[in-house]
This record gives sequence, C-alpha cells and structure tokens, in this order.
Amino acid sequence: MGNTARLAGIVTGILGVDTKELADARKVGEIPNWDSFNNLQIISSVEEEFGVHFTVDEIMNAVTYGDVKRLLEKHGVKMD
Repeated sequence: MGNTARLAGIVTGILGVDTKELADARKVGEIPNWDSFNNLQIISSVEEEFGVHFTVDEIMNAVTYGDVKRLLEKHGVKMD
C-alpha cells in the first residue's frame, strides 16, 4: 500500500467517510465529520503511522487535506 493510500485510510477510518470525500483542495471543515477533535486524532495517527512529528504551527496551518500531504512530504514521506 502506498503512502497516499495509507493517509487516506487513516482519515477515512477516523471520519467514517468514503475516499471520494478526500480532495486536496477541500478544507478540513468541508469534509464530513472533520472537526477539531477528529483533527487531533488524525494528526496523532498520522504522526504515529509515518514516524513524524509536526510542530504546532504546522498543524495550525494545515487547513486542507492537501496540506496534510504536503506536511508529510516536508518531513520526508514520499506521497505517491
């Protein structure tokens, strides 16, 4: 499984949505069930799954699904 699919699996598993809901330009609040609480769960799960640690500023500035992908890339995770 590629890293993009791994990320999508984390997000869809926590939010209970289909992958078709995940578009890079969609803001966190536009994706069903992606509220501040679930955002914390997603960030924590992503950090654990990929072995990275985001700063508070990085987390606060990640406002779209695509931003989360770019954060992973910034931390050396190749998104396929």
